[in-house]
Amino acid sequence: RYIRVTGVQTCALPISKSNDGEAVLFEECQVTILSLTSNVKTMHGNKLIATIEKDNEKLNVFVNQTSINNLVDAYGKNDEKWINKICDLKKETSEKFSNDMIVFYPLK
Repeated sequence: RYIRVTGVQTCALPISKSNDGEAVLFEECQVTILSLTSNVKTMHGNKLIATIEKDNEKLNVFVNQTSINNLVDAYGKNDEKWINKICDLKKETSEKFSNDMIVFYPLK
């Protein structure tokens, strides 16, 4: 359902608590992908959102193109195969937008 695209990055978007939307500080960590919701309308266009679990807490995070590329490379184009996979989440600086973004790095 997703294809690998090169040369495209999205702007950074914050992690937020899934139950009340309150912003939380980001720290690099390992998470499990619980579910994916596609075509969520935002002010930046339609986005993919992953519900992740970290230390028994559920959080929602936008999945940028860099993360999609990493997930496609590791698990294939079918996003159903990304569910229940463990990933490292890391903060990187977008070369295109010069701001921070959260990136999924799948553990194989």
